[in-house]
Amino acid sequence: MTLEQLTRQNSLNLTLDTALREFDLHQRVSRHSPRTLEYYDFALGRFRSWLEARGVQALEEVGASHIREFMLDLEGSMKPNSVHAIMRGVRALFNFLEREELLVSNPMRKVKMPKLDQTILPAFTETEIGLLMKATQGKDSRDVRNRALVLTLLDTGLRLAECAALKVGDVNTDTGLAKVLGKGRKERVMRLGANSLKAFTKYLRMRGGKVGDTLWIGRQGPMTALGIAETIEKLGKAAGVHAHPHKFRRTCALMMLRNGADIFSVQHLLGHADLGVLRRYLAQTDADIVKAHEKCSPVDGMN
Repeated sequence: MTLEQLTRQNSLNLTLDTALREFDLHQRVSRHSPRTLEYYDFALGRFRSWLEARGVQALEEVGASHIREFMLDLEGSMKPNSVHAIMRGVRALFNFLEREELLVSNPMRKVKMPKLDQTILPAFTETEIGLLMKATQGKDSRDVRNRALVLTLLDTGLRLAECAALKVGDVNTDTGLAKVLGKGRKERVMRLGANSLKAFTKYLRMRGGKVGDTLWIGRQGPMTALGIAETIEKLGKAAGVHAHPHKFRRTCALMMLRNGADIFSVQHLLGHADLGVLRRYLAQTDADIVKAHEKCSPVDGMN
């Protein structure tokens, strides 16, 4: 029996449920985060339910036309970004099955991914940052924590999950440096500048606790990622500013570029594998472009 014949036989014998279990096992062995596992479970759960409703149960039965119809159904009820996210999960499944030689032909190769508008995502303006800072000027424990939290997010560009995972003792209060475990369990260094470190140290003194304790705490104990997100949203409402944790990440990237950082340093700081996502953060204005040219004009720079 040839390899192709063996692969076809395996494909014919493979149910959707078995294929999904194989994929899930691969993700867990690869030590992906719980959040990533939840994403695949949601995306592929939608795909499986859609196929089962149409009587498709064997992997070999799934064709490119099924995938296109599924995508079309999603586009009728979901936003483009959500559709794209689910289709990335479907693509990852079929690519995995192809690598494992459980498919003779990958139907996803015949399907074009849905297009996304290349919109520039908004960052905070300096005025908005000032309003957020004003909203944290109080002296009670909540204000001290919120000021440290806002400045930490703004100065480091941490993801929400990375910020929530910080422990007492992670940040060196002499240097402002800390190691962060990001997506794909990749370690990188973050740094708090002098002003942020001052607010952070003030919070740390007030917070107390021992090394290894969850850093951010609220009235009911350690704060989860959801708790931090809700805190930022409430703070934004109090300041009259639309605020959420990821907006600080975009603002950090943009402000660093405006302050003269090179794009590769910003990429490393934020923990991006490539520059594709970072480009969506860079809502540079015409004034930014003019200033960059004034500084780096090819002709003016000639002797």
